[in-house]
Amino acid sequence: MSDHFDTWLDRQRIEPLAPPPGAFERAAQGAARRRRRRAVTAAGVGVLVITAVAMGSVSWGREAAPPIGPVPTDTRTGTTTAAEPPPSSTPSAASSRPTPSGSGTGRADVARCTVADLRVTVEADPRPYGPDHYGMKLVLTNIAPQRCLLTGYPRVAFAQGPDGPTVGADFTRTPSARQLELRMAQGAAGEVSMRLARAGTYDPAACRPAPVAGFRVYPPEQSESVFVPYPTETCSVPGVDPPTIMPATPSV
Repeated sequence: MSDHFDTWLDRQRIEPLAPPPGAFERAAQGAARRRRRRAVTAAGVGVLVITAVAMGSVSWGREAAPPIGPVPTDTRTGTTTAAEPPPSSTPSAASSRPTPSGSGTGRADVARCTVADLRVTVEADPRPYGPDHYGMKLVLTNIAPQRCLLTGYPRVAFAQGPDGPTVGADFTRTPSARQLELRMAQGAAGEVSMRLARAGTYDPAACRPAPVAGFRVYPPEQSESVFVPYPTETCSVPGVDPPTIMPATPSV
């Protein structure tokens, strides 16, 4: 029986079933959608990787390496503090600057000018002072090998001679808006302007003119003096138009 059935089956013509309508189109569209999703996913991963590499945050499966060297910890508070940079081996400008030398009471370790440091001379002041007055200048030149400081007013008075007494009161200091500090090297000089009265223009009874041989000069803040010859006359009555002086300025 089976042989007859097999013979009959071999003689039969088997036709394959046709697929449902639209099956090929749906399959093609699904495959296209899967390809697009894979392309978008791959592109997104590439962008993320490139961005992460550019930002330096990609670890590629490993943690970022710790900083080299230990980070100091404040044992008093238990908080981590930043490490201080090592001290520079290059000296600073302040430490490399040489320390000025010298002694005395002058500023910046420059000693004040003494009588031994100075040569004091007198010369006429050409500026006009009016008919009853005239001007003179004391010139103080540093003759010492080291610098010395000259600042402020000297003490000046008329004297009857190198060893004689002074005549009248000390010259009156004219207030000045500024007192200069002259740090004079050897050969440099400062000058002190003086305004003197012409004794002959006053009533002799009120002035009592007296001859003098010159000036007794004490440099600023010094107790020793020097005599500068300058024969003239002055009023011996205290308070009658006393001579005046200015503070030391650079000699011109």
